[in-house]
Amino acid sequence: MSMEHAPTVVERKVRDLVLEHVRRVSEAVRGMVLTIEGYLAGDSRSVALYLSRTKQMESEADDYRRNVYEYLARASPALLNREDWVRLSIDLDKVADLAYSVAYRVSIACEKGWLPPVEVASKLSEMAEASLQLCEKLKEALFTYAYNAERALNVCREIESEEEAVDRLHRDLEMKILEVSAPLPLTLLLRDVSERIENLSDLILDAVQDLRLIAFHRAT
Repeated sequence: MSMEHAPTVVERKVRDLVLEHVRRVSEAVRGMVLTIEGYLAGDSRSVALYLSRTKQMESEADDYRRNVYEYLARASPALLNREDWVRLSIDLDKVADLAYSVAYRVSIACEKGWLPPVEVASKLSEMAEASLQLCEKLKEALFTYAYNAERALNVCREIESEEEAVDRLHRDLEMKILEVSAPLPLTLLLRDVSERIENLSDLILDAVQDLRLIAFHRAT
């Protein structure tokens, strides 16, 4: 069994900043899911509320990304795996950006009264929820890393397996969108939303790979 290296003061600080970053990212993805749920229920007030919440979390996530950059710029000579932390923060921020972009597009569809067929709605809801669970698992991995890098690596492996399920849901949703006879503007919007949620899940997996490198560095 390997002995973990104790984190330095610099690493603990950047880790704590990234933990706050991932909290905001996770809440942005949650806001995206709730915006989608409001849209599918035809509840324009909920859509407006959760769109605003998603934007707030995306903005706060961006603030924490800048905080991470600024701290690393000052402390980088004392942190050997600085680039891994930078990549992790970049990928986390892209997740929040995509979450807001999905919520925004869904809000436009809601404004126009473009509601999807029931079969598509259920698949879209399922895929959005799966992406949130993936993000929550990433947050768990980061918090686990704070006290046990080996366990964090195990959580990372679990996420990689679960991401394959999101890929399957994406393929199913894409086919369902093509099969139903929805108006062309709605069809194009739904495909765009589906693709963005898939990209969001891929970015979560990228962040997992970043964390794996960081955890390996500490665990070996």
